[in-house]
Amino acid sequence: MRYLYSCFVLIWVLLSVVTSTVAAIRRNYDTQHIRLEIQPDDSSQAIEGLATLIIVPMDTIEQCEFHARELLIQSVNIAGAPEAAFRISEELLHIDFGRYFLPRDTVSISIRYSAYPDNGFYFVHPDTDTPKRHFQIFSHSEPEYARFWFPCYDAPDDKLTSEVIATIPASFTLLSNGRLLHTVIHQDHNTRTFHWYQTKPHACYLISIAAGPYTVVTDSSTHVPIQYYLFRDKVEAGRATFAKTPIMLSMFEQLFGYPYPWEKYAQVMVENYPALGMEHTSATHIIASAIYEPGTLIDTNCDKLIAHELAHQWFGNLVTCRDWAHLWLNEGFATYAEVLFLEQTAGKDAADYEIYQQQMYYRDTEDYQFRQPIVYNNYGDAEEMFNHISYQKASMVLHMLRFVLGDTTFFRMLHTYLERFAYQSISTGEFTALVDSLAGESLNWFWQQWLYHGGHPDFVVSYNYIADSSLITLSVNQVQDSSLTPEHCFRMPVDIAIYTASRQWVQRFWIRKRRERFRIPCSEPPQMIRFDYSNAILKSIHFLKTQDEAIYQLKYDPTVYGQLAAIEQLEMNTIDTVATIRALQCALEPDRFWAVRRRSADALGQWGHPASRMSLMQGLADHHPKVRGTCIRALSEYTDSSLCPVFKRIASTDSSHWVITEALYALLSFPDSLSFSFLKRFVLMESDKDMVRTAAFEALRIIKDKRSIPFAIQFATNTGTSFRQRYAALRMLEEIGINDPMVEDTLIGLLHDEDQSIQNKAIQVLGRFSSARVVQALKQLKQEPLSDAARRRLEYALQRIHRRRSQLP
Repeated sequence: MRYLYSCFVLIWVLLSVVTSTVAAIRRNYDTQHIRLEIQPDDSSQAIEGLATLIIVPMDTIEQCEFHARELLIQSVNIAGAPEAAFRISEELLHIDFGRYFLPRDTVSISIRYSAYPDNGFYFVHPDTDTPKRHFQIFSHSEPEYARFWFPCYDAPDDKLTSEVIATIPASFTLLSNGRLLHTVIHQDHNTRTFHWYQTKPHACYLISIAAGPYTVVTDSSTHVPIQYYLFRDKVEAGRATFAKTPIMLSMFEQLFGYPYPWEKYAQVMVENYPALGMEHTSATHIIASAIYEPGTLIDTNCDKLIAHELAHQWFGNLVTCRDWAHLWLNEGFATYAEVLFLEQTAGKDAADYEIYQQQMYYRDTEDYQFRQPIVYNNYGDAEEMFNHISYQKASMVLHMLRFVLGDTTFFRMLHTYLERFAYQSISTGEFTALVDSLAGESLNWFWQQWLYHGGHPDFVVSYNYIADSSLITLSVNQVQDSSLTPEHCFRMPVDIAIYTASRQWVQRFWIRKRRERFRIPCSEPPQMIRFDYSNAILKSIHFLKTQDEAIYQLKYDPTVYGQLAAIEQLEMNTIDTVATIRALQCALEPDRFWAVRRRSADALGQWGHPASRMSLMQGLADHHPKVRGTCIRALSEYTDSSLCPVFKRIASTDSSHWVITEALYALLSFPDSLSFSFLKRFVLMESDKDMVRTAAFEALRIIKDKRSIPFAIQFATNTGTSFRQRYAALRMLEEIGINDPMVEDTLIGLLHDEDQSIQNKAIQVLGRFSSARVVQALKQLKQEPLSDAARRRLEYALQRIHRRRSQLP
């Protein structure tokens, strides 16, 4: 099997190399500037454009090439000369100048074209199914989609200034890069032209537009103009969501040691965006679903997303990866900026918890059969590089680098890196050479194992205390697959904390071999030993603790990671349940970090011990909603009907939608305590991702009150709401609406829903009906193109109806 897998990988790599070089471009020029004059047409989903590119030859040239994927090129003109010859092959536009140009020349090339893009440029509009959707026109060019809507050199190693001149409906506002020079209204055509100019060089994939019915909100609390482009019904939500932007900008300027590099900073909300966010220079696109109503911010926010995209204005936009093999120079830095933001604004515990979460996400997502290196050039499609390696792992490598260098050198490195490579595209080698020079030594051992090889160390740690010698022997073994790691082991400094009855200290050791044994003088038995005390190393670790050691660690370890690790140990190794519960109850006290309190409440709920109940009841008053909600969930495990009034009170009075949702789910175990009149208010409550309404639908489904049917029909057919909400409404109709004429009409209408999952659910529910009209509707659907999943459900539904009808007298 290992041989077959190796053959598959080899074939995949070879195909990847071929695929990635099919449209390789011969760049013999530097692009200096691009001027885009475009007129999007929603009715035809097309763009009419004129792209003027100013280039400087790198050598004596008589031809050049641009990326132009599926563009219809109408003409090419070279300034001062008649129309130039051109041809299209693959996704490249080849231009023959008809003469030679020298390196000292400046060449202006005008390309008139049209495009019907299926990538990179989007038209979104309301329709009968989604009447609340806003009309928008927007671009998303990363990594290689600029070529779908304008001709250019579509790779990150060429930087240019840019201007966008776009004509759109007069009622719309358009955002692009740089500063707005002017707008012109064309009353005859009811259109408006916006002229944006970016005076500082950036890569083509960072050129953008976003147009729609926006209200522009200006925040003048910093020296940089800050703007929020918001839908008119989301102005207050947008203000609340983006409120920390000025603080972040000033904080990053100080941390990075480099002023914000662009003319403005704007954030625009975009519906149906293909990413959570995108850091176009000075004009970040944010998916509309990340804009939270002010009342929802108690539960969730998109501060990390905002910080990530803002940090890209330095890391990714000011200094850009030379090609996508080095994407981590963009995404790793921006992801680590999320940690820095939390460290500065919420404190060390919050930052440490973010580090813990990024490590967990990386390990949970890691492919243990193919350990992709961070620097990796065998990808088949650049999109493949946008993964947990370039984001979370690269972020944690920067965190380890900070641990190795120390804060002073690390932050001096950030400043020097930005200053030295500003407005350039660089490779990993240039970055590592800079760090080596600042560190005063070669860190090649670090770069090789963390950047150029995949995987991470898997440590098995144990210790023995030798009382006669007053000595601790600590064994550290690396057990990861040796074929996947450099020199069969990872080299790293590691901090080890030792706690005894009379003293505590942290000592640094170096791991240089797969099997290490450290001898630590210690005059009394250790009560706690912590390997990698600050959780600096990206790793898996197996360090078995006794129950007493884990309880001591939970009580006395000051770090968030140490306390969370202790709870995990107690879940595995508890012998004396009462002692463990007492330790977890102490960890639920208000002076602990909220994530530790939440994890303790969750563990207490799993034990379900009577002694835990009082602590969990006290946790219902915790100031953090995630802790309150987890305490509700834990208390629901007791299946005690006397708690119903408590859950009802919380559902009716708590300010957190997440807590309300948990209270409603807790009440599901006691359907006799629920009523239509109590649940009706929650069906009408707006919340993030419709979490409250979804829980209310589940409760109504259980109590089977037919007064719920109109609500379920209303929300099942509302395509402008979330899938979760619609699906929950259909589940309710499945329970209480069988053979109801209104429900039947609704489900037959949903047989042609655009959402395949909703269509499949409607087919499934109709299989429980018996009317001839349902049979006819299903048979008609059978004649139409369907997915395999829908067709299987359809056949089964018809069989169920046939069996049911054949049994009727």
